Amino acid sequence: MKKIIQRIFFISVSLAVFIIFPIGIIHSFQYGDYLQQKLNSVLKLKVYEPYTGGKTAAAVFDPLHDDYGSGTAVYPANSFYSEGNLDLVLYTVHEPVYHAPWMGVPEYWQMDLEFRTGFKDEEKPVLNRTIFIYIDTDNAAGGSLNTLFEQGENIRFNPEHPWDYAIAAFGNEGWVYNSKGEEIDKLEVVYSTTGKKVFIRVPLTKKVMQKIYTVKESFHYVLTGAYSQLDQSHLLPISKRKSRTSGGGSISTLMPKVYDVLYDGDQSGMLSSWNEDTFEFAQINPVSVDMKLENKAEVSVSKTKIEEIQKELNGLQEQYPAYLADKKAVLENETPSTKTKLELALIALNMGDRELSEKMITELLSADADNPSYIAYMGALESRKGANASVLAAVEAVNKGYALLDKAVQLTEGILEKVKNGTAEEDEIGQRYNALLNRGGTSQSVPNDVFFKAAQGSQDYLEAAEIAIIDNNLLMAARCYYDASICYSLDNKKSDAVIWKRESARIIQKMQDVDSLNLEDKINYVSLQLELYKEGYLK
Repeated sequence: MKKIIQRIFFISVSLAVFIIFPIGIIHSFQYGDYLQQKLNSVLKLKVYEPYTGGKTAAAVFDPLHDDYGSGTAVYPANSFYSEGNLDLVLYTVHEPVYHAPWMGVPEYWQMDLEFRTGFKDEEKPVLNRTIFIYIDTDNAAGGSLNTLFEQGENIRFNPEHPWDYAIAAFGNEGWVYNSKGEEIDKLEVVYSTTGKKVFIRVPLTKKVMQKIYTVKESFHYVLTGAYSQLDQSHLLPISKRKSRTSGGGSISTLMPKVYDVLYDGDQSGMLSSWNEDTFEFAQINPVSVDMKLENKAEVSVSKTKIEEIQKELNGLQEQYPAYLADKKAVLENETPSTKTKLELALIALNMGDRELSEKMITELLSADADNPSYIAYMGALESRKGANASVLAAVEAVNKGYALLDKAVQLTEGILEKVKNGTAEEDEIGQRYNALLNRGGTSQSVPNDVFFKAAQGSQDYLEAAEIAIIDNNLLMAARCYYDASICYSLDNKKSDAVIWKRESARIIQKMQDVDSLNLEDKINYVSLQLELYKEGYLK
């Protein structure tokens, strides 16, 4: 299956790139962007930082798809939870706000947590998270090494970093505690409309909290679990088998009751380090947080490294025309089949012969009118016709293309679930990829202020990445995450764009044996690496 996915990935990405490069359609709608820029320059729009929590002091990312605790934890078996609800991806710490009289609490400290997914139904939100944040503010002896509740998370803290304050958010309520476990004050806990983000404000009006103002560095343990109204710790237990009142996958009474911990290392190894002989819980480590933005030095991007990667990419791209020609010659000598015809059509497209490519895909469609792959490619080609057309013709072409792209996606619905349970056929997977990547690439290329397709494109790429993760196809996952981030940027969702670019970079850093990649995959790997270096996500 991996070879099929790799082939589909390259030809789909290549098609997307082919669509993006022509700028005729962008120029057709250039005045929309121009007017928006002029309006922004006149209004000088700016959000006053205290309304959003104050200046950002630090943003700490957590790997995606690690919401399994020590490695075996699974979500409770009730409708309150959907995949990714407890998967922390970004933790943001703001500088303390000294004086904001327009706020209910004029002096506060804010932390933001962003998760992979939000509410199942935004009209009927269900608050299903319990969040614990333990903070060492003095990096010194004292403080506590015990969890806030005796039968709480089943973890122990690093002895070098006992905590001074504990923040506990249960649903939309919460409190801040001292190291003795005594309540100091009530928290303000607010959810975003989607439920993906949680904003926690800690009042600083009481004297015991005001040393936060002078702290230069702090150490944070951030843990997420399933919410329970009945348990003292407000954490649902994790049992051997999941039920409506417990998670599943427990292999020991010492196993932690948390699904995700803010940690960019071997989380499952850290959380499974309990000791059955000594009855010691697993020890967790905190992340360091600079409390002042000015304490940070700017990260410099190596120009030499970028030049080195660019040179490598140029060399690979020089080889590509001959590579395509050789591949074309081999296919032409093979016995004609629908498979070879499709590959020849895509080679023709990559060689710049759009007319031949369209002719061949039309022939394939005439023989198999309901094939999702053929429909998807034809949809992308139809959208491409708007590139150098008049405004009206461009709109007509793009709309016609999307009718086909949407049909291809609809014909392949349900494949992701089959991939998850291992029942998907290779042809089904290939067709789903073709549908998602062609629609995603087209959504990325057409002007979003005219067609409003960027949001759809990001979701298409994320689903394709999810399938790639299951199949351990790291390159494809990284590419899809990066393309999803581009779509989020086009949709003015900057935070989401940063998250997925960062995840793309994390995967690229994990990749090994890159030298064994074929030319097509190597071009994709090096070009993605180059962009991530240029943008500072790889260092």
